[in-house]
Amino acid sequence: MKNEHLSESLIQEFILNNGNSRDIKLHLQQCEHCRARTEVYRSMFNGLQKLPLVEFDFDLSELVLNRIERTKFRLSIPVALLFLFATIFLVAISAFIFNQNTISFVVGLQKMALYLLLSTGLVFFVFQAIEIYRGYIKKIKTLNFLN
Repeated sequence: MKNEHLSESLIQEFILNNGNSRDIKLHLQQCEHCRARTEVYRSMFNGLQKLPLVEFDFDLSELVLNRIERTKFRLSIPVALLFLFATIFLVAISAFIFNQNTISFVVGLQKMALYLLLSTGLVFFVFQAIEIYRGYIKKIKTLNFLN
């Protein structure tokens, strides 16, 4: 037997699953404290099931939706372009400040290194776009569920 008592969430899950956990059953047989808490939750859940369902005379979903702050979905391409132009600008400024050595370095890159940099950036951009799209779909599904 473990010396620790069961957590509130474990007890609630045990009751809601109709006592299907063998480990929790063994613990309850040996622990009076947890058995008493389990009975309290069981009687509370039984009382909640006996309560009548509440029906409102008005559309509650409309009231809740009006309080939710609506945000516009922003496409990430303009943000990515902004960062691209900012990076190019910073490289140009650094080339001017640190002499022409920076430009000769960038021009002198081998094709393979340039392709590696471009492909890495493209992969990063694609993953970011996919993640933003997934978040957008999740938000739309949540809004459709609320309607």
